[in-house]
Amino acid sequence: MEALAHGLPVVGFESCSGIPELIVDGRNGVIASGMDDATSLADALLKASKTQFSTNIVKDSVKEFDFPNFVQKWEDSIGV
Repeated sequence: MEALAHGLPVVGFESCSGIPELIVDGRNGVIASGMDDATSLADALLKASKTQFSTNIVKDSVKEFDFPNFVQKWEDSIGV
């Protein structure tokens, strides 16, 4: 999340908790299939290295997770 907030694309495994919610394949990073497949990770890293990512699009992809939105969603969930 920190890398995304700074405009850096990321690579993550699709079966890792939270990754499918953060990474949009080809938009702000690349998703590797499975959870611990070295070949899949290598393929995803290679794909990421060949992809032109927009720094602004990557940054914007995680704006909904900023602190003020987190607080608002928390307050909404507890009825404040």
